[in-house]
Amino acid sequence: MLATTAFAAFTFSQASVTEPVLVKLPKTVNPRDGYPSGGTVQVRVNINEQGEVTDAEFVSGPGPVCVSVSRADILKTREAAIAIARRAKFAPATSASTTVASTTIMSIEFAASGSGSRENKKGDKIYVAANQPPTPTGDAAKGDPLPKDEGKADPPGTKYTIKGDINFSAANAPPPANDTGAYAGRTISGGVLNGRAIALPKPRYPAAARAVRASGAVQVQVLIDEDGNIFSATAVGGHPLLESASVTAACSSKFSPTLIAGQPVKVSGIITYNFVP
Repeated sequence: MLATTAFAAFTFSQASVTEPVLVKLPKTVNPRDGYPSGGTVQVRVNINEQGEVTDAEFVSGPGPVCVSVSRADILKTREAAIAIARRAKFAPATSASTTVASTTIMSIEFAASGSGSRENKKGDKIYVAANQPPTPTGDAAKGDPLPKDEGKADPPGTKYTIKGDINFSAANAPPPANDTGAYAGRTISGGVLNGRAIALPKPRYPAAARAVRASGAVQVQVLIDEDGNIFSATAVGGHPLLESASVTAACSSKFSPTLIAGQPVKVSGIITYNFVP
């Protein structure tokens, strides 16, 4: 079921404003040749005084896919989300009993291939500005330097250890030289990846996190594509106010392509960021 949430920003006093309410949204239909894993796409929409969407633009998604990814199936899914959002209908926001224009961010969820389409529903909560998470403002400081790779063993269950060249256990030996296609499209586990990046930007320290002295390590699960670019990133541990900045930084990271028997493969692993107030 598609969950629709939104944040509305107004220039009026909060006490006099009522939030817009979603009353109509067309059924979600996965686009032909769209992203097969599905996921949520966030779209920013402008709503006029009549509750009609006048403009819509992509914000993020689908799911944990990095904003920078421009693969054809990803772009088709984002375009489909924008088209759905443009056809939405709202009961408009009001100020002092007068309808007003507003801006919201809608979350439109697509089903994974083979699981069927998911329908949108009415009555989902749309939050006004007072209820949205704090937005970082002012000067932002960088986090502490990233921890260096100390050559520690990867966690139990890791199939491959990436330390320069690929090292294989006997059970997971590479295919014979005449079978170089056996690993095409495969994903291997790389454990902690900090020390293996060729570009690893530090995350900004959000002002909201600094205000409450949020600190500590944030772990981001990433998927590196065959070209060494980050395809997706998801925060899996750490303070909530530090997660967004960490995911943004992770998506900007760059790695050398990983080859097995001459074939590029995807790599799944963890990037860790450390914040000190």
